[in-house]
Amino acid sequence: MASAAYDHSKVDALNVSSRRIHMEAFFKHLGLWNSDKVAKTREKCIEMFCQFLNKHGYTSINQQYFEYEVDALVWYNILKRGKVLTEANQWPWSETIPKKVDLTTNDSLVYREWLRRKSRAKVDGDRGETNHPTSSKAEEHQVPALSSRRLVDRITKEGDFHSKPCANCEGQGHLLAGCITSDGFIKVCFFCEDNSHRTDACDSFKRLSLAEKVKLLVADRAGKPGLATDRPWWSYLYQFLQAKETEGISPPTAFPWTASFAREVFAGERGKPVKDIQAEFDSTNDPAMLPVDTTVRSLPDVWSFYWYHEDLPFPRRAHIPRM
Repeated sequence: MASAAYDHSKVDALNVSSRRIHMEAFFKHLGLWNSDKVAKTREKCIEMFCQFLNKHGYTSINQQYFEYEVDALVWYNILKRGKVLTEANQWPWSETIPKKVDLTTNDSLVYREWLRRKSRAKVDGDRGETNHPTSSKAEEHQVPALSSRRLVDRITKEGDFHSKPCANCEGQGHLLAGCITSDGFIKVCFFCEDNSHRTDACDSFKRLSLAEKVKLLVADRAGKPGLATDRPWWSYLYQFLQAKETEGISPPTAFPWTASFAREVFAGERGKPVKDIQAEFDSTNDPAMLPVDTTVRSLPDVWSFYWYHEDLPFPRRAHIPRM
C-alpha cells in the first residue's frame, strides 16, 4: 500500500470541489478509491449527520458546514475501514471550519429535504402506511462511525444524545434549539445550557458577528419563543439594519413569538396542551405544525410592536419598495 505521507496544505478546505478532488486523489494514493463504495459511504454519512442534527434540534444548517462535516465523516470511515487510519492521516483541515450560522450563505437543501421526508414518513406512519426496509448485505447496513474528533468529543461529553434532556424544559426528545416550552422567553443560555446568565452575556455569543447574532436570536427562533437576552432580539435586529457591515445581507423575514403569545401557548390557550405540541414537533421537526403568532410577521410589524414604543425611527433598510 502507498505511503500515507501526503501534502494537504495547498487545498482550499472551504471549497467543496477542491476538497473532494483532493480527497479522491488521497484515497487513490492509499489504494482505497472505489467510486461505488465511496458513494454508499457518503449516503450513510449524510443520514447519520442528519440524524445527529435532528436530535440536537436543528431545523436548518449552513450548507457549507453541512458538506464539510459530511466529508470529514466520509474521510474517517473510508480510512478506518481500509485499516489505515492513524494519527498522521486524521482529517487534515480541523482548524478550518465553516460557520454553522452564516446569513451570507444558503442553508443545506439536503438537510431540509431530509427533514421533509422524515415529516412525511411520520404522517404515513400515523396512517399505518409505513413500509419497513428489509436488511440486505451486512456491509451495506454498517453504521458509520463519527467523523472528526470534535464531533466524537461532543457526543462523548453529552452522553447519549437520544436521552439527553432539554436544558430548558427538561423534556426528552429535543434539545434547547428545538424547545417551544416557555412562559415568555427561554431563559437558559443557548451555548452553556444553564440559567446562570443570559445568552447574549455569554462569551460564545460575544464572539459572533452581528449577522450571526441576528440569525441565532431572530431567524433560528422564528415561529418559536425567543431567547431571553439582556438586549432584546429586536434591538439586535435594529442594529443589523443600521450597520454598514451587514449591508447586502438580507434581513430575516420571520420572527420569534411575542412573549404574550408564548405564555398563551404555555398555558394551553392555543389549541393543544404545550406538552402535546412539543411532542409532535419533536417527532416531525416540522415548524408548520406549530401555533402561528400573527402579531409580528413582517418588519413593519416589528416596528409597530417594538421599535415604535422605543421612539426608534423606521430603519431605511426595512422599507418595502413600492412596485
